[in-house]
Amino acid sequence: MEKILVTGATGFVGNYVITELLKLNCKVIATSTSVEKATSFEWFQKVTFVPFNLNEFDNEINYYEFFNKPDAIIHLAWQGLPDYKGDFHIQRNLPLHTAFIKNLIVNGVKNVTITGTCLEYGMQEGCLSEEMPLKPMVPYAVAKNSLREYIESLKKEFRFSFKWARLFYMYGKGQNERSLIPQLEKAVATKETIFNMSGGEQTRDFLPVETIAAYICALSLQKSNEGVFNCCSGNPLLVKDFISAYLKQHNYTIQLNLGYYPYPDYEPMHFWGNNKKITMVNKTHEFEVERRNRIAQNGANESLKKAAKSFNDASNSNQYSYNFSWMGRPIIQYPQDMIAMQELIWEIKPDLIIETGIAHGGSLIYYASLLELIGNGEVLGIDIDIRSHNKIEIEKHPMFKRISMIQGSSIDEALVEQVKEIAKDKQTILVVLDSNHTHEHVLRELELYAPFVSVNSYIVVFDTIVQDLPENYFKESRPWGIDNNPKTAVWEFLEKNKNFEINQEVDNKLLISVAPSGYLKRTS
Repeated sequence: MEKILVTGATGFVGNYVITELLKLNCKVIATSTSVEKATSFEWFQKVTFVPFNLNEFDNEINYYEFFNKPDAIIHLAWQGLPDYKGDFHIQRNLPLHTAFIKNLIVNGVKNVTITGTCLEYGMQEGCLSEEMPLKPMVPYAVAKNSLREYIESLKKEFRFSFKWARLFYMYGKGQNERSLIPQLEKAVATKETIFNMSGGEQTRDFLPVETIAAYICALSLQKSNEGVFNCCSGNPLLVKDFISAYLKQHNYTIQLNLGYYPYPDYEPMHFWGNNKKITMVNKTHEFEVERRNRIAQNGANESLKKAAKSFNDASNSNQYSYNFSWMGRPIIQYPQDMIAMQELIWEIKPDLIIETGIAHGGSLIYYASLLELIGNGEVLGIDIDIRSHNKIEIEKHPMFKRISMIQGSSIDEALVEQVKEIAKDKQTILVVLDSNHTHEHVLRELELYAPFVSVNSYIVVFDTIVQDLPENYFKESRPWGIDNNPKTAVWEFLEKNKNFEINQEVDNKLLISVAPSGYLKRTS
């Protein structure tokens, strides 16, 4: 479950973004200056609210820790709107927002979504696409564009996902009273007979705020696509036609006094957004939501879980995991767990994967090949006895260029010091435990190797399935068994280490696995 920080929580868009995130079962950390205002929203009791005034920003504070180490930030806050022309946007807002976002990125946030404005395009007309050159004119648009450029430049130094949601025109309940629709609603409510407005000949792009909020959440929750995204309908519409349709939809009768106000001098007459990129992301997001719901349903399906357990029991007794190889080396894993590891590695993109237990080296080769595709990272394998014939085969494999190995007990403290030396400059580390499966050994491995795991990465404990197999399951004598195995070690470890949690979604997804309750995510 994603833990997302939302700034500007009590603003027009913030309210709808938080509501959407809660529908998606995200943990929300909401922040704004006013606790009193926040308590008026329906979502207040469902989020963690942290009051914060950006004007009191102090770079000596670690805001990543201050906000309880969120997985992502959706940055909506911006002071002084709807005054678009004030120099304070550049002189005050821009330095504050750049410093605040940089502070979060430097200290650990890995997923950043910020809202921009269609005014970044300046006075250009027609269908505006993200690839067009930008020509911001008003200070608000200049400041927003400068913020985007600065955050993009940080990607040269820090690893994080960055999405810029360029907002077009929106409407909905709670909008600023100076906006067009709220003024119209007020005129109707006070029984005015005439509504004064501009000539209405401008072409604009309108969307309900609920749709805008859904787009922003979709951008934040996906990590495959980065960059700038127009949050728009893609449908050009004259302002007077939009207002007329709104009146008809709500059965309002009020005369429009067109031409009463001059047209704004900071907007072109005719422009709308190209929505191809955001439509693609939203379709992917809808599929992802459907997938997550299905996984949750499968996890609650007792007949499906019973069938999976029957297969787990029968297949383990027939050494099913020994049937597979990766790039020519036996891997001794279930295909389901291999796919789960691929998903984690692609998401985390670790600089280092530490695995205890080498055997034939298939998993080392597997992890190294994934890192090779990503283009970064190395694998460290540890085993008390690296058999010479396996060592030869591993070292001559083309993926060995990303692999190093240490022979010795994984719980030997001198060996752990060697691991510390290898890991000291690595930002993102994932650990896999698959050696001796006794409770005592695995618990000690967890204690020694958990500190290496970076926040939002994993320590994966294989063969927790031992606890779930029938009594007297193993035909040959083993030092582990029921109540003495990796799963019991996980249980004891989690009692004392609240910064790790079982990723239940992985269990619900796989069902067939040798590592149930073994995918442990570091949350802080």
